[in-house]
Amino acid sequence: MILSRRTKRSTDWAEYKSVQGQVRQTIRTEHQKHIAKILNSSSNLNGNKPFWHYIKSRKKDQTGISSLQTTDGVATTPAEKAEVLNNTFKSVFTTEDLSSVPALPESTYPPLPEISITEHGVFTLLSQIDPHEACGPDNIPAKILHELAQELTPMITHLFKQSLDTSKLPTEWKSAYVTPVQSQLLLPDIGYLSGKCHVWPTIMEPA
Repeated sequence: MILSRRTKRSTDWAEYKSVQGQVRQTIRTEHQKHIAKILNSSSNLNGNKPFWHYIKSRKKDQTGISSLQTTDGVATTPAEKAEVLNNTFKSVFTTEDLSSVPALPESTYPPLPEISITEHGVFTLLSQIDPHEACGPDNIPAKILHELAQELTPMITHLFKQSLDTSKLPTEWKSAYVTPVQSQLLLPDIGYLSGKCHVWPTIMEPA
């Protein structure tokens, strides 16, 4: 285009328009191939994740969490909404009075058998993980846990055995994602929001 403008020759301009048309046609063709590949992937073992990822990329509205109605008014800014959600989630927890805990009577049930964590059990659970699931708080892709189950089994087994032997949980295992779910209201009240969390399942097998 720069050359055609500089020379102002009709032949150069015609050549530029011809190349421009070819490029546009190539882009359209490759885009159609890309869409066809996404549609085909939704019908095979890869799942429909690429399809919905494409749909999401074409959306124009990225509003996130809408304004929240509270007893004090409407929370509109990100800081206000975060504070409202935090206070709501805190309010559902109960602070127990540990100074007057009653003594439990002797149990009438038989004691639990000794818990044994085996590599076979760990491998079985790792191989059953859906590789298309989102990452948890540990940011480890589910696909890695699924495809490298055999290689990861000894290390994960050791971690769980160490946790069981010491009666302690790593801090990372206590974290979780909390996602507010918006109801079908134009201006949702904070009381109508619920949360969900994803935690790593305990891998244990009775002896």
